[in-house]
Amino acid sequence: MQKLLNEWRQYLTEAKQFRKADTQKAIAKYKGRKITGTNLDLGGFLDNIARVESGYNPKAENGQYIGAFQLGKSFYGSSPNVAFNPYKAAKIAANFFMNRSPRVFEQNSEMYKVAKEKYGAGVCHYILYNQGATGGRRLLYVAVGMENKIPKGYFEKTILPNMKGQGIRIIEPFLDNAVIGNQVKADAFVRYFENKFNF
Repeated sequence: MQKLLNEWRQYLTEAKQFRKADTQKAIAKYKGRKITGTNLDLGGFLDNIARVESGYNPKAENGQYIGAFQLGKSFYGSSPNVAFNPYKAAKIAANFFMNRSPRVFEQNSEMYKVAKEKYGAGVCHYILYNQGATGGRRLLYVAVGMENKIPKGYFEKTILPNMKGQGIRIIEPFLDNAVIGNQVKADAFVRYFENKFNF
C-alpha cells in the first residue's frame, strides 16, 4: 500500500511541475530531423500532435490517453508519470516515428505506397500512432481496399470498436451504419485525422 501511495505522489509531482513551455522546449529538440523514410520534419510533426491533441498541455487527460502527446498505456505502461513529463513523452513519440512506424511501412510497402498516395505520409504515420502499430496498419489496409490482407473478421471485432471508442461525432453515422462497407468506414476515420491535422 505504501508503495502505491509513493507512486501516486511521484505521479502528482511529475504532472504538476511541467508547463506548456516545457512541451515546446521538448519538441524543439527534434526540429530539423526527418521522420525515417519521409521528408516530414519530426519536430513539426510532434508540434502538430501536441498542439491539436492537448494544446501543449503536459497535464492533459482524456481517458487512458494522457500528457501533451496523449500517450496511451501501450506507450507508458504502468508509469503514467512518463507521459506527463513532456521531455520523456516527446522522446517516446519521436522514437515511435523514427523507428517503429517506418519499420511497419517497410514491411507493408505495397499498402503503404497506396495509402501514402491517398492520404499522405503524415496521416499514415499518425494513424499507426493513434491506433497502435498493428491496429493502425490493419486499418490502413481496409481504408485502401486491401481488407483481404488482414485476418477475417478483425475489422468488426477490433478495428471498428476502437474507432467508435474515440467518440468522433462527425463520423459516428458512418461507423454505426451496417449498410456502409468497411472500406468507407475506415476511409472516413482516416480522412477525419487528415483534416484535423492537415499534415
